[in-house]
Amino acid sequence: MKRWCAGLVLATAACSSEKAIFILGQERYFMPEFREYLQEKLGSGEPMTSSPEVLSRLLDKYIDDQVFAQAISEKGMKLAPGEIDPLIARFRPPEGEYAPSGTWVAKLENDLLTDRYIKLYLSRGLQVSEPEIDVYYRDHLELFRMPERFRAREILLHDRAEAEQVRRQLLGKGVETFTEAARRLSKSPSAAQGGEMGLRRRGQLPPEIEQAVLPLKPLEVSPVVHTTYGFHIFLLEARLPEELLSLETVRENIERDLFEEKLRVRVERFLRERRDAAKLMIFEKNLGFEYKEEEG
Repeated sequence: MKRWCAGLVLATAACSSEKAIFILGQERYFMPEFREYLQEKLGSGEPMTSSPEVLSRLLDKYIDDQVFAQAISEKGMKLAPGEIDPLIARFRPPEGEYAPSGTWVAKLENDLLTDRYIKLYLSRGLQVSEPEIDVYYRDHLELFRMPERFRAREILLHDRAEAEQVRRQLLGKGVETFTEAARRLSKSPSAAQGGEMGLRRRGQLPPEIEQAVLPLKPLEVSPVVHTTYGFHIFLLEARLPEELLSLETVRENIERDLFEEKLRVRVERFLRERRDAAKLMIFEKNLGFEYKEEEG
């Protein structure tokens, strides 16, 4: 974060007497409020034991929050009476957790107004064009390439002899019979779903299970497989070949991602310009940690 050097006599006096940690425009900000912010972000314990890098990034975020608070105040934005009450009920910290009286409510109010400010003043006019979507799709085809996937079902039993007997009864009987047997006999949490394991791709299941499932042909039943959970029987229900998702399938997701990226850039520019205009000054000697500039 670019900042002004706090080497002036006035700044030094402020550091020694008032213990301001930074000045933003005409406003001074102090360590007690920042410590409460750190406590809320980092939880119980001594927040100042965190690394300088972590504390520096949290200070950056705290300053950004104050930039928005000043912008919100300039616009005269306020919440309607009772508007925040449902959020207070929803996000109230559990009893016993650190929550300075009123601090988290004020932050919740500022967060709500910040979102509103961004929607009203920063996202205005932002659009994603069809050519932008098309270009992004063509340039990032690998993001939309789905690997080969498979759908399987399982029956889990605790006795090998029983598992071998059930397997013999299921050979050549098809999906419906396997599904019904899974509901009746399986000890797996998936029993209620007929042993459904979902749509999977290579590498998502334990190796011993994949070694049993992947060689199967569709509708083929595996040998009994022993794991730490017990004795498994698998049925390969279907294979889905590798495919490239069509532009129409992913268009909405691309548009949302591009819009969010444009908004992120605009918000960062807004914060940078406001900090510069307000001549942000950070008094490092009052922080209690070495402020680290963010790389990149």
